[in-house]
Amino acid sequence: MNDLPTPRFIVGTGRCGSTLLSQMLGENPELLSIHEILVGIGEHFRFKREPVSGSELAQQLRMDSPLMTIAHRQGIKTSTFSYPVDRPNMRYKLEDPVPWILSLALPYMTDDPDKLFDDLIEQVESYPTQSLSLHYQLFLGWMTEHLGKQYWIERSGASMGYLSELIEFFPGAKVLHLHRDGRDAATSMQALPILRAAGALSEGEPAVSGEQGIIELLTNDIPIEILGRYWSNQILAGLEVIPQIAPANFLQVRFEDLVLDTRATLEHIAEFFEIGEGDWIDRAAAHSRGIPASRYPDLSAAQQMALNDACREVMHRLDRNC
Repeated sequence: MNDLPTPRFIVGTGRCGSTLLSQMLGENPELLSIHEILVGIGEHFRFKREPVSGSELAQQLRMDSPLMTIAHRQGIKTSTFSYPVDRPNMRYKLEDPVPWILSLALPYMTDDPDKLFDDLIEQVESYPTQSLSLHYQLFLGWMTEHLGKQYWIERSGASMGYLSELIEFFPGAKVLHLHRDGRDAATSMQALPILRAAGALSEGEPAVSGEQGIIELLTNDIPIEILGRYWSNQILAGLEVIPQIAPANFLQVRFEDLVLDTRATLEHIAEFFEIGEGDWIDRAAAHSRGIPASRYPDLSAAQQMALNDACREVMHRLDRNC
C-alpha cells in the first residue's frame, strides 16, 4: 500500500446534517465518503488502547446493532439503513442481524456490498497484533485504494462526543464540526426511534433488559429536554478538545450555511480538506433542499422552555441565539 491518506473526519451530533454533507462530498470522484463506520464498533472496543489482533477487529466488524436489528423485526424503520435488502440475491434480509458496517457504510461505496464486506474482512484478518489506531488507518487506507480513490472522509453520528479519542487515535487528522440549532436537532431526533433510544440511554434511563426492554425503549416517547441534553453533552465534550487541535486542522460549519450558501460553503470545505475543486461541486450543491421545516413551533410552551434550558449554554458557545 502507498502512503496512508491523511485522516479526515466530519463530526457532529445526530440530525446535524452530516449525512447530507457526506453525500455531497461523495460527488467528488477522488473521494471515498465513509458513513458511520467508527460509531458502529462496540464502545468498549472502539478506542481500546491495548494492541489487538486483526481477527479481533474483524469480529467487531461482523457485529450487528442489536437496537437496529430489533427495530427492523418490529417493523420500525431506521433512516440510515442502506443495505439493499430488496435486491435479488443479497445475503441478508431486513430482519436479519446485518453487520453494522454492511448496513450503513458499504452500500454507499459499491453496488456489491457483500463482496466488499468479504474482501474487507479478509484484509483485516491478515493484520498482525497492533494498535487499533494503526488497524483503522490501514483498513481505511486499504478501502480507499481498493476502490480507486485518493482520499477518505469518515463521518459518524454523535461523533462530537468522542472527539478526544478520535484525535488521539488519528494524530494530525483534519476535523470539520458541522452543527445545527440544537432545538431543531433535538426535535428531529424525537421523530426517530433509534435516536430517541440513544437519548434515553445517554441518561441511564430507562433500564433495559432483554429484547422486550429494547422494544419499549424504541416505542416509548421521552421528554424533549432529554434530547436537548443529549445534543448539548455531545458538543460540550467536543468543545473541550478543540484547543488541542491545530487551527489549520479544524473547521466549524453551520448547517444553515451548508444548505443556503451551498456552493461557497462547499468550496471552503474542499479547500480545508484539500480534496480539490471541480465539476463535482455543482453536483454536490444540487443535493441541497434548503432548511427543513422546524418542528420546534409544534411544541407546547412548557416543552419549548424545557428544551431552551437544555440547549442554551451550548447554543451560546456556538454563537447561536436561544
